[in-house]
Amino acid sequence: MLISFYCYSFPATNTMDARQHIIAEGIAEQVQIFGMEQQDRQWILTGWDTWERNPFYHGEEQQHPEDDSTHEEWLEHQAYLKSPKAKTWAGAIAQHAKGDDDCPF
Repeated sequence: MLISFYCYSFPATNTMDARQHIIAEGIAEQVQIFGMEQQDRQWILTGWDTWERNPFYHGEEQQHPEDDSTHEEWLEHQAYLKSPKAKTWAGAIAQHAKGDDDCPF
């Protein structure tokens, strides 16, 4: 069974209510429009204050706008993620043991 709300249909068994569906649809629409207009940017800021990946961006990874690490730290982390060591538990433990984690808890 599908429930129609304005011009949008969604399964009645979904856990999102109609308002949440409309917001999700609005975010997706903004990402499509802004993404086509700004194909050189990996991150799109929507009107709901969320950062979304630009589906039209095809290039090198860009630092997330809210990432507070320095550009050098970010580049080091990107290099680590591309290394084979990143795909092992030993590599993950070693990265965590560096003590760079500024998480307060």
